[in-house]
Amino acid sequence: MENINSRKDFLNHLSNFVTEKRKLLIEDILNFRTRYLTVVLEDIYQSQNASAVLRTCECMGLQDVHIIEQENKFSINRNIVKGATKWMDIHRYNKSEVNNVKECLTSLRGKGYKICATSPHEGAYELGEFVPEEKTAFLLGHEKHGLSDQALEMADFSIKIPMYGFTESYNLSVSGALILYDCIHKLKNRKIDFYLSEDEKEEIKYRWYKMSYGKSDLLEKEFFKT
Repeated sequence: MENINSRKDFLNHLSNFVTEKRKLLIEDILNFRTRYLTVVLEDIYQSQNASAVLRTCECMGLQDVHIIEQENKFSINRNIVKGATKWMDIHRYNKSEVNNVKECLTSLRGKGYKICATSPHEGAYELGEFVPEEKTAFLLGHEKHGLSDQALEMADFSIKIPMYGFTESYNLSVSGALILYDCIHKLKNRKIDFYLSEDEKEEIKYRWYKMSYGKSDLLEKEFFKT
């Protein structure tokens, strides 16, 4: 397998085959990309809701989404995501006879994330009061039953979105959009550096350039052969 330096050489070579318009777009998007915030979807069963959340995450600049499939298989509605998922990193936790909730949240905590449950339970912060001063993973749960007891127990804290009507909850994708927009707005206002590192940008650029040129695999093969 090629080393990092040779991969950079190939990236420079590949850039000759990517249009200037596409390269500028990629640069602009990478400058707002983040792994500081991420979303965890636990056992979502409605593909429309799940797909709408993924699309929102990509629009908001999130690079990673984590999907727990303990009870329900996660499916993507391609008519709704509109190609969003190909620009993101989707991490799935769906091993049989494994506690996928624990595996996912333990992994995220090991990477420095605070685990934030979205729940209307007593003691939850209101969204307006919360500022993500550390890397944060937001847990969104099952459309009907919400988050599992284990997910709630493993969370470091909870937030809730104020509601002023008769309906008991927001739609899943609406909840995700409200939380992410509010938190990203606060991060920008406080000038917190929540963007990707230069190494992360370079690695993602490598993949995005390859997706932007239809014959990149053949080009890569020939490049490293010579």
